[in-house]
Amino acid sequence: MPVNVGETEHLANIIGTLSQVAQEELDQQKLMQLVVDRMPELTGASGAFVEIADGDEMVCAAAIRTAAAHVGLRPKVAVKMTAKADRRQLTHQRRYQRLSLGAPA
Repeated sequence: MPVNVGETEHLANIIGTLSQVAQEELDQQKLMQLVVDRMPELTGASGAFVEIADGDEMVCAAAIRTAAAHVGLRPKVAVKMTAKADRRQLTHQRRYQRLSLGAPA
């Protein structure tokens, strides 16, 4: 079976990210930032963010590129779920890919 150079490079980038996470002693904020920094490269996304549940809110704790303006926002979980459903429908209609990382609500 022929080796796809692009796929091999992509897998090497994923392994490199996992290795960096495993080897470095990162606090929570640095870990989240490392993840969002690598996501556009690994997924082709235009931005990435990590949200953390805090009571009835989801806090955008780290972000990059198109999502960077969302850092610190604290939407209520119920509002977030409604907005997420609306975005999914819009995303599907426009055939855009949306990336969302975070702790389960």
